[in-house]
Amino acid sequence: MSITVTGLGNLLMGDEGVGVHAVRLLRERFARPDVAYLDGGTLGLSLLPYLEEATHLLFLDAIRADAPPGTVLRVSLLDGPTRIPLKVSAHDIALPDLVALLKFRRGEDLRAVELLGVVPERIEPSTELSSTVQASLPDLISWALRILQQWGVLDHQSRSVRENGVEAVFPTARNKGRTANSE
Repeated sequence: MSITVTGLGNLLMGDEGVGVHAVRLLRERFARPDVAYLDGGTLGLSLLPYLEEATHLLFLDAIRADAPPGTVLRVSLLDGPTRIPLKVSAHDIALPDLVALLKFRRGEDLRAVELLGVVPERIEPSTELSSTVQASLPDLISWALRILQQWGVLDHQSRSVRENGVEAVFPTARNKGRTANSE
């Protein structure tokens, strides 16, 4: 089993960079030899060579949804591009196309593809997250750790985000994650 967690987004556009911020926190605080953490930035389809060997993929990104800013949503992408909403993330075309190519090339070897998204409050030139999205980072990290645990790579001691310093950096978590597929 090969697992890759990829943070997507543009660090120069405020909340658009939440996926990159999250993957950096995961790599820094929850590094595992059996998990690759990738800063995918805005590479889009250029990420294909870095993801081709993975059996399990987790993408972290800003996501457009009819939900309050800061809400964390989980979307399963393995069922194919027809199940991906047209405006899943700020990378509207690249992520569905990337997943479709990976499915085509990997077939049955690709066992899980998940997207954890945070609804942005503002996407505008800035190198900082809005306070709302920054406050949602512990929830995003917690959801990512739950998925990694479901995939069998984390033990119970790694489950608590607040025990590993994220809460100290981002003091308030405001949202409980929702699964977009069930709404």
